[in-house]
Amino acid sequence: MISDKIDLLRRRSKIATLCVLLGAMLFTCSEPEAAKPVASAIGPEEDEIGAEVLIIGSNLASATGVTFGTTPSSIVGQTDTELLTIVPPGLSPGPTEVTVTGPGGTSNSLSFNVLPTVPFDPTTHPVINEVVAAQNVAGELLLLRGNNFSAESTVKFGTVEADILTATSKVIAVKIPQSLSVASYTIKVRNAIGSSEGKPFSVTATQPPPPAGLTLVNGISVASLPPGYVPPISNFWTNTSAPSEGIQLNDESGGKLSAFLQGESFPDEPNGSYDRAGNWVEFTVGGVRYFGVWTAPTNFDAELGEYCLNHMVLISTQSGKQLALQVENFNCQ
Repeated sequence: MISDKIDLLRRRSKIATLCVLLGAMLFTCSEPEAAKPVASAIGPEEDEIGAEVLIIGSNLASATGVTFGTTPSSIVGQTDTELLTIVPPGLSPGPTEVTVTGPGGTSNSLSFNVLPTVPFDPTTHPVINEVVAAQNVAGELLLLRGNNFSAESTVKFGTVEADILTATSKVIAVKIPQSLSVASYTIKVRNAIGSSEGKPFSVTATQPPPPAGLTLVNGISVASLPPGYVPPISNFWTNTSAPSEGIQLNDESGGKLSAFLQGESFPDEPNGSYDRAGNWVEFTVGGVRYFGVWTAPTNFDAELGEYCLNHMVLISTQSGKQLALQVENFNCQ
């Protein structure tokens, strides 16, 4: 009997040991291996030292480093599918390869071109003096006022390039990219010489209510002016969103103008300014400052060789709402 019990205990001990071994094996086998980062795309594909670069791929949330050639870079932010980094100092201009490193290993490489870094010169580089946006919401109009812009300029919100609607040497009109989330970004303008210094900009979901006095709307776009077109100033401009409202603009010469609301008295001093060549207009009425541009005229009269309807789109710097004005050409009446 005792021998039978000993045999039984031995069998139970062997079974217990086997269970422990199997359990350890199962536990070890169930531990997932760390996935290697995968880099699918990079944007932009070229830029200068200090610029932000976005890498798109998979398994990026656990990434611990980014390398440009053999030079490590810092990670600014990351999700499983996106990683934001910065072109590190010390790189020589020219092509290089970018890789992402994580617990699972190193990703495939992506090609990137390092642009020469040109010291910022306000006489040749783009300069952003003012950012005026309609609603600070993706898809809305945004105006950049400054110097050294051109039709060949590019505008970026962080790493996302915006579509340029119109551009002169002093004003660029763009649409805030639809792909932007509610967050803070740095706006930069680049020309053939180099990049501007960055201007902070936040995409928001709400905006202040417009002040009383004028009916303001959003969603109005702008278009480039036709060659040879000379936009008018002095006239009574009608608010297209509320035809009963209007603003009288008077050219005071020397780039100055006077503006006043319908029913108000003429101001004692000019309260606005303009630049036809740079295509911008600004004035203050009802205690609110508006900044905007002339946009493409319509209703061309082939017999007269003139456009019969002139347009202006401005943005309230107080609320971010748009004011659309138009005036008829007297010659067409």
